[in-house]
Amino acid sequence: KAMERNLVSDQDAARMSEREIQRLIFAPGFSTASAITETSGRGVGMDVVLTTIRRLGGSIDIDSVEGEGTKFYLSFPVSAALQRIVVVTDGERDLGLPERSIVEVIEVARSQIQEVGEFAGIQHRDGFLPVRAIETMLGWETPEVAANQTAFPVVIIGTPQRRVGVAVARVKRRQEVFMKELHPALNAVDVLAGATVMGEGQPLLVLDPETLIAIAGA
Repeated sequence: KAMERNLVSDQDAARMSEREIQRLIFAPGFSTASAITETSGRGVGMDVVLTTIRRLGGSIDIDSVEGEGTKFYLSFPVSAALQRIVVVTDGERDLGLPERSIVEVIEVARSQIQEVGEFAGIQHRDGFLPVRAIETMLGWETPEVAANQTAFPVVIIGTPQRRVGVAVARVKRRQEVFMKELHPALNAVDVLAGATVMGEGQPLLVLDPETLIAIAGA
């Protein structure tokens, strides 16, 4: 098929190893389909996979045995598995927010909070920004430390069209972490995006920004 599509010459094909032949599936324009349809035949599938993996600094290899099956091996550098989060606290518990979802962090005085119907928030950048305490969003009691604060950080998450301010007791730090797979029981909780283990061995739950925005009614 590769020779039919002029992706490799007869002479080169004769010298190719089994591994090199298998890797022809990554060649742009390569396809074994007999006809072009809406979903196949153009040879634009596996070359995109290879390009994306290389862009992430990784590699892909194949182990294929006729009649037995095929294995694909993906290798990525450690940096590809890292995510940046911002660690915040409600005064008692640490939680993580994905940095990519954070628009900005501002300081808000409790006296700035306004109530508009069912919503509480502040005037921010020529608009009304809903603000909810992180423990309220999660259905927890407000820690005494947070209840006594006259001013507190508000982490603004979302997009220009849908934003919400998450009030926390303190923003602790930015950090790169390895995200861990959640236990099935925790995976069913929409507000959780994942979990990680901090340097001191303590687990840290990372929250899902989209769910927080939905909870806030933004």
